Amino acid sequence: MDKVRENTEGIKDIRMNQEEMQANVLKLMEGQKHILERLEYKEELSSIKVKLAEHIAACEKAKA
Repeated sequence: MDKVRENTEGIKDIRMNQEEMQANVLKLMEGQKHILERLEYKEELSSIKVKLAEHIAACEKAKA
């Protein structure tokens, strides 16, 4: 009977650990999503900066 109780407690511990791991995986995935969104934002910002620099150069050239 003690072995059954021990195994039951072990199973409960495993399930709790599994739930914690699943929660941690979800947090990691959310963090990765946030990082990817930031990278995409930075890429868009860099693209806009390049276009702005090209536009300024074209304006300067037109003035000359």
